Amino acid sequence: LDKLKAVFPLAMGPADITDRHASDFATKYGKGTFTRKRVVKDGETAPTYARKAKSVHSRLLSLKAVFSHFKALGLTGENPFKDVQPPELDKDVKHVTRTDVADVFKWLAERFPNWPFPVLFFRVKALVACRLDDLCSLQSSA
Repeated sequence: LDKLKAVFPLAMGPADITDRHASDFATKYGKGTFTRKRVVKDGETAPTYARKAKSVHSRLLSLKAVFSHFKALGLTGENPFKDVQPPELDKDVKHVTRTDVADVFKWLAERFPNWPFPVLFFRVKALVACRLDDLCSLQSSA
């Protein structure tokens, strides 16, 4: 919602957002830029980047869901984002192949020849299919 408020600062609440605002938001947000938060030196500015279609797509889906809740709560009469079409995304899904995995383990063995822990870590992660944080949070019982 903070991004929506930044684009339409005069809107006082969900009921102020119209269908026109919703479609304008998709266009304005998509043409906008962003900076990655980083420490900059005096006199230096952080680099800006153009927004990607995936970012706009995700933001619009989130706003569509949020405004559905607002409608259910009676905060707005209609969902202004219901008819806004998110940008088309590439349907090319990339998968990790056995060759890719073998290459990573080969690189690990070459990079850390006398240190088996990185190989063990990634083998356990692959076998258990857990999140990195779950694996890193394991406690020793001994």
